[in-house]
This record gives sequence, C-alpha cells and structure tokens, in this order.
Amino acid sequence: MIDLLPSLSGNATTEYGGPGKPLVITFGFYADPNTAPANFEFQGRLKKLELISGRELNKLFLRDPSMRWYLAGIDGISEDVASTAAAIRDFVERAEATSVTVIGQSMGAYAAILFGTLIGADKVISFGPLSCFDRRTWSLMNETRWVPPLDALEASGVDAAGYTDLPSFLASHDGPLPDIDLIYGAWAGPGTNTAEVTAIDSAHAVRFVNTPAVRLLPVHHAQHAVVEHFRAGGVITEVLAHRMFGDSLLPTLQRITGDQWVGWLLENVMRGSTFEQLLPVMGQQMPIDQVQHRATQAKLILDLSAFEELPPAVTVGGERAPAGA
Repeated sequence: MIDLLPSLSGNATTEYGGPGKPLVITFGFYADPNTAPANFEFQGRLKKLELISGRELNKLFLRDPSMRWYLAGIDGISEDVASTAAAIRDFVERAEATSVTVIGQSMGAYAAILFGTLIGADKVISFGPLSCFDRRTWSLMNETRWVPPLDALEASGVDAAGYTDLPSFLASHDGPLPDIDLIYGAWAGPGTNTAEVTAIDSAHAVRFVNTPAVRLLPVHHAQHAVVEHFRAGGVITEVLAHRMFGDSLLPTLQRITGDQWVGWLLENVMRGSTFEQLLPVMGQQMPIDQVQHRATQAKLILDLSAFEELPPAVTVGGERAPAGA
C-alpha cells in the first residue's frame, strides 16, 4: 500500500491493491453545502463493477467540499488547478497503473475532463458536465442552475483563467487528449416540446462538437441526473463496463426486453409515434403504474441501444484503439 497523496486529507481516499492494474479516479459531484455533505463518487459502484467484470482496479476518490468545481483547489491537498493536477499526477506515477480512467458527474464531470486532460489520462467518462464558467455564455443558454458556485469561485480570488471554458481549454492543450465520453441528458423535462426546447445540458454539450477527442453521447430520456437515470433502471454498472472495457450491452438489453407491451411501444416509436400518443392506449388495458414501468423500460432500451451503436475507442488496461473505432 502506498501513501495516497503528499498531503493527505479527508477529501481524498484510495483503494489500492498494487501496481499493474487499471487506475480509476473519480471526482465527487455538487451538493448544497448548506444542506448536504460532499461525498466521494462511485465507491460502491466500482466494487460492483469489479465483481461483474472480473477485473481488479486501483481507485482514487476525490471531493471538493467548497463546491467550487475543483477550480480553487481541494482543501488539505492543493490551492488551485495546477497544484491539484500536480498532486494527482504524482499519485498516478507512483501507482504504476496500466491505464488511467477519470470519471465524474455534474461538478465532478467538469473536473474529470479538466484533470483527466492535465494528467494525461487514457479515458474520461463525463456525465452531464458544464462546458464553461462564464456568465455571458450562460445567459445565452439560460443557465441559472450554478450561479452560487460561480459567485463562490469569484469571491475566492483564485485565478482560474484558462480553465473556465473546457472546449477552449481542450483546443489549446499542448499534448494528446484523453478519449472523452461526454454523456448528457437531452430531455428538457416534463411538459416540453422537444422540437422547440433544448435541454441546458445539450446546449453545453454542443459547444464540444468540434473537439475531435470528445464523443457526444446524448441520453434522450434523461435530464441532468444521467447517472441516476441509469441507476434507477438498474444498468449503471453495465454502462460503466461498456464505456470502460468495451463490454457489450446486448446481454443487458436482452435481460430487460421481452415484455410484449414494451415491444409494442418500441415498434410503434420506431414507426414514428410518440410515447405521449401511445401511453393512453396502454392505459385502457392496465393500471397507470404498469404503463409507466413499461414506458421506462422502453426508454431505457432506446438509450442503451444508442450507446451500443457507439462503442468506446479505449479499452481500459489495454491499448488505445483508433479514434472512432
């Protein structure tokens, strides 16, 4: 067992079994500092991933209780972006990992792209990241969700220039980029016309469209909490295995497919009908909870099928595949 970081704090923890294994680094997500503590991300999930995949991982978990998007350092470890990257890079070098994957959602997703690039990671899996911390750009997309963290960042006095716009940062980065899966909720929410309303996460994602290293993976039936969408469907571990190792999602799809009403929904959606048109028909045949359950299953199948059609370009622990493979 090696020491975690040069200045160990309660904002980092590790599960390290020795060299020669893939290393996974996760960044915790945003929680209102007035109501909820900062948490480490994917601890239990990665243990389950090891069990179902038969692969052993080394893991480093980080969190930022200041909720300043990791742009003002991590208490007890670093003071700014550069010193955070240096501390993580030092750990990576001493871990002697066969590959490095960085994962996060929301606030942690931003950090995953930023620090995954700075430390030279092989793979980044980013669930629902912001594209920038810029008031003018936010105003153009009606982004008002994260104003308090932006206020806190500006009040901190930390100079984060160069790190507050991820597409620009990636474009100007001197060196190879990680393979980046940007997974985002493309649904604007209940009562919206998807032909007229753009989900805010989609507005952020489209700003990466000209970045070759970024693979955009919209989840058409989820909002910002994409991880929760997959977790509620019982498939988040399988999604991680797919994006990290290239494991096929077909067994998962076969497991959740089979109900004749789910099949009926999928067939009619493929023919151009909408769920809004189809669910009332089902409601004449069964209770509303059964209708909703089958609709959820059908939507999950559509989301997973889209992922299966876009396999990852990097196999964790192996060689980097050609871009677009």
